[in-house]
Amino acid sequence: MSKDVDALFIIKTLVSVQDKETIGHSNRVAKYCYYFGKHLDLSLHDLRLITLAGYLHDIGKVSLDEDLLSKKGITAEEKQVITQHSIESANIVSSVLGLNEVASIVLAHHERWDGKGYPLGLHSTQIPYLSRMLTIVDCYDALASRRRYKDPLPQTEVVKIMLDSAGQYDPILLDKFLELVDTIKTESVKTSLLTLLNVEEKRR
Repeated sequence: MSKDVDALFIIKTLVSVQDKETIGHSNRVAKYCYYFGKHLDLSLHDLRLITLAGYLHDIGKVSLDEDLLSKKGITAEEKQVITQHSIESANIVSSVLGLNEVASIVLAHHERWDGKGYPLGLHSTQIPYLSRMLTIVDCYDALASRRRYKDPLPQTEVVKIMLDSAGQYDPILLDKFLELVDTIKTESVKTSLLTLLNVEEKRR
């Protein structure tokens, strides 16, 4: 990836304009993706891609009304507006030099294994592998963390919901993530995301 220092500066600037709740979610997702990828023995290149994608997957929400993002119930029209954020996120990320691969991962992070996702309606292995990983981690944190419109769910309930909704996810990756999730969460508090990215950069 070329000009990483410039890219990371731009990334931090972009993320800083998000609300604190989204920043916290993005930071956790990125770190969970990093450690999930480590346990899956991803290459250094893919590990960096999935971590950056986790950090930037919701950046397109900066274009949405904050009140809309915090509503408990939304209309069909409002849902359609929100679903555009994966496209907006990919467009923003792809505008940063060297992050086209990251943008492709971000674009597909709301695709579903059963083909009922968006924006392209991809299914099963049509969905990029790293996007399938990101989908699982993103959904897990959305359920397990506090939002303005909901309290965090207990771990047992999160696991049950994800297993009951298994058609959304790559089944092999879902089983692996749920098997590792406690370890991943413990590992993720050990260091900052920026440190993880810098460590991987020095090893390249």
